[in-house]
Amino acid sequence: MGQIYRLKFKPPPALQQDVKSFWFLDEAQEVYNLNEIIPDSYRELIISLGAPIMVETESGALFELPRVYLSPLHKRPQKFRTTGFSQIVAVSLYPWATLALLDQGATTVENDYIVLESSWQNFAASLGRTVARSGYQEAIAQLQQFVCDQWHEAPRDLPSMRTIGQLIYTRRGQLTMTELAAQCTLSSSQFERRFKHFTSLTPKAYARLVRFESIRNALLLNPSSNLAGLAQEYGYTDQAHFNHDFKAFAAQTPGSFAASAKLFSAEQRLADFLQYA
Repeated sequence: MGQIYRLKFKPPPALQQDVKSFWFLDEAQEVYNLNEIIPDSYRELIISLGAPIMVETESGALFELPRVYLSPLHKRPQKFRTTGFSQIVAVSLYPWATLALLDQGATTVENDYIVLESSWQNFAASLGRTVARSGYQEAIAQLQQFVCDQWHEAPRDLPSMRTIGQLIYTRRGQLTMTELAAQCTLSSSQFERRFKHFTSLTPKAYARLVRFESIRNALLLNPSSNLAGLAQEYGYTDQAHFNHDFKAFAAQTPGSFAASAKLFSAEQRLADFLQYA
């Protein structure tokens, strides 16, 4: 629990296959700094308009993020911190779409965060003025148009990678790599290389992440779910494997996560679920 609360907006029709949502966050430092973000299956394009954002690295050090960046797909909970009021306007992207949005000017920095090129940095300054003058809804409309304008010609393999990614979501991560490779004309090894090129993860690792996300959402909606039944529903061979896989992403067992969720009201759990969904 402890998700940052965002106000979300659906993407325009032209982007719906590749963008999950647009969103903004306006939150005081003491509230923002309480949050620990559990991994999900989307990459976030963040435009920070408030105090600088820092992320805690595995060594415990704080690394300051740039004003405009693309987050990696995380495999462990993340702790973000700020020294003042947090103001963020952002895009949640399906990971296969990032190559259609990034330019050659993008550079990778510590922990696989990507700093976007100067056109994005200049746009962030304009977006900040829009928020100050007209508010966040106008800023979201401006960001949606900018993303549409920045969208490049689709890389050659994007349609097949998109189809495979959507299939992984539909099946809640429960597919074999043979099934996935059969969806395109590539060999298994070629398919794995191309998928990782588009998403930064192997198809197997990404399917695990989607499966975890589906289970986490199920526990948010109903923390009293029978865990043995969930393990079976999501294709685990035994409870130990289920516990190990969930803990690898959440840093806690599904039982501990469910126990924490039970401390919140149904309305609060639904609010958390809607932030993830």
